[in-house]
Amino acid sequence: TESPSRLRDRIEAQFGVPTRIVGAVVQVAPSDPPAFLSTLYEAMGSRIRSATIRTPTLEDVFMVHAGVSLEDRRERVLTQTEETEEQA
Repeated sequence: TESPSRLRDRIEAQFGVPTRIVGAVVQVAPSDPPAFLSTLYEAMGSRIRSATIRTPTLEDVFMVHAGVSLEDRRERVLTQTEETEEQA
């Protein structure tokens, strides 16, 4: 099977949907999940080990609109704050 980052790149290039990697899982945020899942399996076939459709979380919504996860954003803010404090 492909690495998660390679599979994510293929999905983004072919379908233009927001994705992110969490551990070994590629999470995808299509506008119509059931239809997308069918299309994804047709296009990617054996590259996919399993798929689940679930209700989006607040984290998912933030990721789609901000382009980063809440955790990534928090880490950036903390790093910037620490750098600012060191310069002072």
